[in-house]
Amino acid sequence: MNQRFYVARLLFLGLIASQILATLQIHFSNAALYQTILQIKAEGYLTIPSGDIAHTLRSLSTALIAGFYITISLGALISVITIAGVLAWDRLFDRNNVVLFALVILWAGLLVAVNFEGLNLMITAYVFLIPLVIFAATLLQEPAETRDNIWLKSLLHFLFIGVLTALWITQIDNQKLKQIRELAFFSNPLGTRLGNLYYQYYLYPANIMLPLDQKIMKTARLRYFENPQLHKAVQNAAIKRGYLIIRKSAKVDLEIKQRGNILTLAHQSKAILHATPDEFLTQSDSLLAEFSRRIDTYRIIRTYLLYAVVIAVPISLYILLYALVRILLRTLLGLGTSSTIAAVVCFGIGLAIFAPVYMLQKIQIESEQVGQALQSEQWQERIAGLKNSFRNQLDVQKYIQGIEIFDSPHALERYWFVKNLAQGTNPKDMDYLVAALDDSNIGVSREAYRALSLRGNRATAQLLYQRIQAPSSWFDQWCAYNALSTLGWRQQPKPEVVDS
Repeated sequence: MNQRFYVARLLFLGLIASQILATLQIHFSNAALYQTILQIKAEGYLTIPSGDIAHTLRSLSTALIAGFYITISLGALISVITIAGVLAWDRLFDRNNVVLFALVILWAGLLVAVNFEGLNLMITAYVFLIPLVIFAATLLQEPAETRDNIWLKSLLHFLFIGVLTALWITQIDNQKLKQIRELAFFSNPLGTRLGNLYYQYYLYPANIMLPLDQKIMKTARLRYFENPQLHKAVQNAAIKRGYLIIRKSAKVDLEIKQRGNILTLAHQSKAILHATPDEFLTQSDSLLAEFSRRIDTYRIIRTYLLYAVVIAVPISLYILLYALVRILLRTLLGLGTSSTIAAVVCFGIGLAIFAPVYMLQKIQIESEQVGQALQSEQWQERIAGLKNSFRNQLDVQKYIQGIEIFDSPHALERYWFVKNLAQGTNPKDMDYLVAALDDSNIGVSREAYRALSLRGNRATAQLLYQRIQAPSSWFDQWCAYNALSTLGWRQQPKPEVVDS
């Protein structure tokens, strides 16, 4: 293996291994969801996704693209951690066996940790196979002939990566991550295209990692109920929580069985919770939430994905960009000079990416300055004004005509205008929100759905129902369905004799 691109090749191999696993995982998950959709449809329910969109679940290309989401997050995190370990063992400690043993112990501990809340075979595969691939590639790499200058040569990279990591660590906060997403997906035309692609395929991996109570197509079956009134009451409680009642003998997410005065909540034939009928009917929300939490084997992974986004992704970009820049420079400059310049260039690009994130967070507008800010020629100040009016529940159209913002070429400005309309009371706002459903930026459209539901106008229910059935995208149908649910709409099962 070429010594000059050693780290980049290790990272590339780790990401390839992750992509293969992610593609297979999403493909099998999509196939299972497709069967669930057919099952739900056979019961007479409206399905999400529906129509031709549901057939994308059977496409391998869809799984390939959606798998990239897992690769650049979870795959990047595992790869970067593994590379840090093998580099320490290989380059800094001369492949010392004691260090290797310590790394194996840490690896085994990580495998235990990711399964702490329940066995998760796919996550185990990521944590086992990606490090295995990277370590195998390291073994195939001949040890460097001399290590006299290895610490000195690596110092510049350690310094640059350390500084960039320290900067991005300051963004490990859900609110700041939202601001980063806004800047990435709403601030320019390229960002809009990337954002639209993100939202178009977001639900495929999300369907795997979201907890049950956050999924909209979740199924339940009631069995062995002797009292029709109790059966009806328990069924209504499950429906209120968003469950679709399935009567046929098919696989469901939640099975509620009555045995005497005890209700058993089971998942995949395994009892998860027990409660009396009175406890379930008076505490159904908390019990079903606890049921979802206990069968959730991705909670730890979702927590660490936060670190993947703000730490592993920037480091991965630095490594891959460094290799690319060095390839371009090595024909013009010497190896040592091209290496140094490539590192400086990558560090500069990293700072350039972080700078607008930091600057946008620094712009603050006081409530008395909102009117002036909304009239500013600087879009950053107008957005700061919209954020302030949203936080303080001000009527933004008191300061500026809505049409001026609604026609803004800046998607982030339209996004925050729509967020403001969610808490407005002007009936004319509804025209803007309905129009925003077809905004060129899917993120703005998503916020328009949310705003319509938060305003609580049930007159929009028919519109939302039609949007679900429209041949748009899974994400668009998902947003419309969630908005309908927020308005209190629930799907009801067909009348049928109580199961025995």
